[in-house]
Amino acid sequence: MRYLDFDVDENFRETTVHGDEGFPMAVYLQRFQLNQRGYVILHWHEEVQISYVTKGIVQFFVSGKEIMVQAGEGLFIRSKCLHSAKPQQDEAEYVCIDIHPSLIYGIPNGRIRTQYVDPYLRSDCVEAIHFTHATEWHDSVLEKIQTIIRVEESSEYGFELELQLAACGIWLDIIRNMHKSCSEEPWLPVADKQRMKTILQYIRENYTSKITLSDIARSVNISTAECCRLFKRNMNISPVEYLINYRVAQSVRLLTDTEKSISEIAFLAGFGSSSYYTERFRKLIQCTPMEYRRSHANNQ
Repeated sequence: MRYLDFDVDENFRETTVHGDEGFPMAVYLQRFQLNQRGYVILHWHEEVQISYVTKGIVQFFVSGKEIMVQAGEGLFIRSKCLHSAKPQQDEAEYVCIDIHPSLIYGIPNGRIRTQYVDPYLRSDCVEAIHFTHATEWHDSVLEKIQTIIRVEESSEYGFELELQLAACGIWLDIIRNMHKSCSEEPWLPVADKQRMKTILQYIRENYTSKITLSDIARSVNISTAECCRLFKRNMNISPVEYLINYRVAQSVRLLTDTEKSISEIAFLAGFGSSSYYTERFRKLIQCTPMEYRRSHANNQ
């Protein structure tokens, strides 16, 4: 099974293509010992992700929530959710299965998508699901995950069909067991897309300055409450938290490509103090700015 490392853009979106248009699904191994950072950086993508820990214990963070997953257990992460991963043991590794929702729903405007896929992609109840052997239906999911791993490695004739069947089976297990606790939220895709585009552009152009929640909301002429709801629907994070994370992400280039001091970088990234910058960097990246700089230098 292939190992995959990846990068993210300025909005934390993973830039790696998972599969292709003909078959939008990818299965790969995340071996922390081969990762130059030693952990999986915070990122998001359009695909839903299913992780299956094969060795050790992995500490996942999904939208700020910590989830400890042991060998033999799995984790479902909804599309567009910010997440990262860090090993809790040296030998820890996991298989990552990225599935674009279109592999499940097929016809773009069909009933499968509108009734059984899109509502759950917008619902907090399936943001992250930790699959353990303590729950009966979780065992069914874990068996299908192992089927995907086995089939992907064999690549026998027709293996894509078997992978798609297993992926759809996992999705069916999830929605059948979660639909009672899931409530569909209002969705305004066209308006949301345009507003988010404008806001993200505003943040890119002004992140080095002092920006408040009111400033962000004012950039698209909505209330601060609606601005928070907008981000919750689309990014599953608050506007201010996104701004802080964006500033941290922009600081990484300064840490690796310049010799500026931590205080200078904190100021250039829009932070009021180096101590607060270090605090937020550690929370997001799981190490201090100086530790990150040293780690990057050692890997060059």
